[in-house]
Amino acid sequence: MKLQLTIDTDDVSYEVEIAESKIPVHGNVMQSGDHVWDREAEESVISALEAGNTYAWCDITIRAKVAGFVGFGSLTGCCAWDKGEAMSIAKEHELAGAALTDLIDVIKGAGGIEL
Repeated sequence: MKLQLTIDTDDVSYEVEIAESKIPVHGNVMQSGDHVWDREAEESVISALEAGNTYAWCDITIRAKVAGFVGFGSLTGCCAWDKGEAMSIAKEHELAGAALTDLIDVIKGAGGIEL
């Protein structure tokens, strides 16, 4: 027996988590081919982190939730000056859409449920 589940996208709630990235800064901020420029970018990120700006090197995760199911969209190793810029990065990379797509896949994968 399969259950029919109808989900209105207005019923989906979203949560945003922005946390300091665990990915090493060195070698991951920029790979322009100009080692001096890349190193300066890394030093800028490290200085911002040391000053307490956790957005300077962060992971952004958006969770889409409905009816006990959760989908994720995430991006790691992001450079942002503040929460607003981090949210702009999330929007630019369509993390909410990725979370919604993952949520649909999770629901379909639960077995016995059709959307």
